Amino acid sequence: MSPRVARVLVCVLILSLFPASARHAVAVAAPSVSVDPVQFSPNGDGDRDATSITVRLSSTAKLQLRVLSSGGSVKGYIKLFGAAQSAGTYRYGFNGTVTSTNGSRITLPEGTYYIQASTMGSDGSVAQRNAKTYINNTVKSVSVRSTILSYNGYPSRFSPNGDQRKDGVVSRFYVIRPANVRMQIYAGSSLLRTISNSYTAAGTKTMGWDGRYYRDGAWQWAPAGSYRIRIAATPLDSAMASALGTAFADRGMSSDKTGPGVSTSISRSSFTPSADESVLFSYSLRESGYRRITIVNSSGSVVNSTSWGSTGTTGSYTWRGRNSSGARVAAGTYSIRLYAQDRAGNAATYYPASRSVQVLVGTNSGSASRTPWSGYWWPQLSTYSTKLYNNPGPMTKYDRVTGAGSYSWEYNNHRTTDPANDWWGHCQAWSAAAIMEHSRTPGRSAASTSRRTTWRACTPRRGRSTPAPWGTRYRDEGTGSGAYKDVYPADFDRLVRYWIGSQKTALMMDYTTGTAVWNYPVYAFSRSATTSGDKQYVKMTLTRAAPNYGINGTSPVRQTFYYTLQTGTNGWWYNPSGSSVNSHPDYIVKVSGRADDYGNPRVSRRS
Repeated sequence: MSPRVARVLVCVLILSLFPASARHAVAVAAPSVSVDPVQFSPNGDGDRDATSITVRLSSTAKLQLRVLSSGGSVKGYIKLFGAAQSAGTYRYGFNGTVTSTNGSRITLPEGTYYIQASTMGSDGSVAQRNAKTYINNTVKSVSVRSTILSYNGYPSRFSPNGDQRKDGVVSRFYVIRPANVRMQIYAGSSLLRTISNSYTAAGTKTMGWDGRYYRDGAWQWAPAGSYRIRIAATPLDSAMASALGTAFADRGMSSDKTGPGVSTSISRSSFTPSADESVLFSYSLRESGYRRITIVNSSGSVVNSTSWGSTGTTGSYTWRGRNSSGARVAAGTYSIRLYAQDRAGNAATYYPASRSVQVLVGTNSGSASRTPWSGYWWPQLSTYSTKLYNNPGPMTKYDRVTGAGSYSWEYNNHRTTDPANDWWGHCQAWSAAAIMEHSRTPGRSAASTSRRTTWRACTPRRGRSTPAPWGTRYRDEGTGSGAYKDVYPADFDRLVRYWIGSQKTALMMDYTTGTAVWNYPVYAFSRSATTSGDKQYVKMTLTRAAPNYGINGTSPVRQTFYYTLQTGTNGWWYNPSGSSVNSHPDYIVKVSGRADDYGNPRVSRRS
């Protein structure tokens, strides 16, 4: 037998000693294993506190994960062999805690380790592969923010454009041991710049980047876009550096070089602070950010200003004509200026957006541009000597001209026989008509049978409407009630000076605080005052049209009121002559419209 044949026979004999199933088994394939990030720092600062282990199986197998020291000794287990797992990709988190060989849980110290992935096939064969990892706590508590001009907020945006507003980036971190630290700035995968420093003591450190990088022989501002700021810390001690490697921390930033854009508007071009008026300054920005508003007088001095504050894309600011101390400003032209920046620090415009407004002040004397005419309150008592429906009287004369039948309607609807209320009449209608309507001679058709007084008498019956008054009508609620105390002196002073003095329009007033109502058209005033400390003692004389029957023009009557004004109060009435405390205006009305809800429907405006 030749040697070759002998060798073949020996092989056949050996194979025959194993069962058929074993003769067909294939050794298990080794898994692939990787760790990302390779370095992690389980120190509880929320940054790289764990790593991810990725294992890929090419065939069905049992899987085991354990951690080895840099010298190869087993430190503990992450996963034990269990049931077989199908081919595929599996991921496991690892935070530096393992199960020891005796079953206890232990936390690994800093150092170099290997993650060993083992697979076991159906024949009991085992295949292994390792992936290196580092536990390195050299750096922790890393934050990155933009450089900030004068306020905080939105640290993740910066604008490298040289305007000294958030041009660069500042990183803040803590090193637990002396270390070499590199601050690396990436745009995508491209490294723009590295800034290095060595720290010989543990503690909180900062490193900054001014927003520039060097390319093509020149320093350039970084373009708009997204950036990754990486802090890399390597222990100064070479042995420790070899054992621990480099600790990393990454933070994202974004660069924005486009200003937010701005548009502004104001609610009015002039206003009177003493009349409790204000101006509303509104703005709209292309993107949210921050804003500050200043008020500047005609000399360029700032009289009031807000601090920097965050804002949305729209907002507004109400200015009541006061300076930063709360006092009213003097009359004149003022600029309301808006300084706006986006979150990255870009200004809306090089110069602030500005709107001009005229501040008016109430005068110490004045009169309406048109003087109301003296009419009559036309009492409703049936036996009163002069009333609207005398026969013959204004209504019967009007009916002879028009044939309207106004007399019978007035007699049936507005007549009273109650002698206790002989003062009832149409003073409000006369006062409103005297303010709104010009006194005139009736037209040709009326002139033959009527007089001016007839037209004046009929005019109030056409109806006049006014807005809600300042002050509450007193209805015998008691002298301590709010209805009795108002109109308050501060309101009285403000309304007279503004409407008659500045706006040149007459006001209607109920002159008494009693339950009876006596309305008059007030069209002029003069005011004098003395000041003592924070109090102002005021004497105000009003001129009103008297209710006279059968006269042409205006019969004036003057009355003086006394009161004290003090900032922050409603003021109070006083009476050196016994007049103002218990006899001040009950309410004040600015006449502004018409209505027919109480008028005589048979009196036409076209008459």
